Amino acid sequence: MSKRLCIGSGVIRILEHDPDTLASRLLTLQELSDNRFILGIGTGRPTNNPKQTIQSMLAHLHSTKQSFEKYAQGSGLRMPETFIATLRKGIAKAVNGHSDGILLNFCPPEHARQLVKSLGGATKRPTVSCYLKIFYSRDDTTARRMLVEEFARYDRIPSYHKMFASVGVAREIANANAALASNESVHLEKLLEISLPNPTKEELASYVETFRDAWVDLPCLYPYFESTEHEAFKVSKVEEIVRL
Repeated sequence: MSKRLCIGSGVIRILEHDPDTLASRLLTLQELSDNRFILGIGTGRPTNNPKQTIQSMLAHLHSTKQSFEKYAQGSGLRMPETFIATLRKGIAKAVNGHSDGILLNFCPPEHARQLVKSLGGATKRPTVSCYLKIFYSRDDTTARRMLVEEFARYDRIPSYHKMFASVGVAREIANANAALASNESVHLEKLLEISLPNPTKEELASYVETFRDAWVDLPCLYPYFESTEHEAFKVSKVEEIVRL
């Protein structure tokens, strides 16, 4: 049995969860995982009053921690490490100190570096994690299509579109999606700084290192496969990632 691997929730919309119920579920997950569950939380959909929404999220987190401590008394179980999802510097600053770290997603390393820099840089900052999406298929064209479709899907979310525009890849996403729809050659260029299709071991190692250099402490590789993909292929790629 592994003594190092952890399990995580991705990102849950904590405002949609009752703190007592969530605490009891976290207790179960910590027991099953031997205190190695990691909780990712976010606010969910944008609202007209972001400041109030963030305050509500932090209040929910505080209530959940209180309930967990009550239920866990004497069990040896600890409240899971908690990471708050954010793309923007303002939110990162607002939640700094209220969790074990912050969680980034689908952004280039330079965006991560600038966000971390706004929190104090390499020496004075929270733990930073980032989901790194990689797309696998036995066919390179399919892997590239999956990547472009995911970029296009996220680009329709206003907060992500704003981030993509700020880092100079929004137009490239639009062009790649249009080329895909027209069965033309898809050019990824800068998008390969954010995500990879069918990377080799060397490409994957270099990709992870660029995020580590950008002060991302916990790069979380997030493999995608088509639903019809053979299990043996999926397992082989996951094993490849674990050995990285």
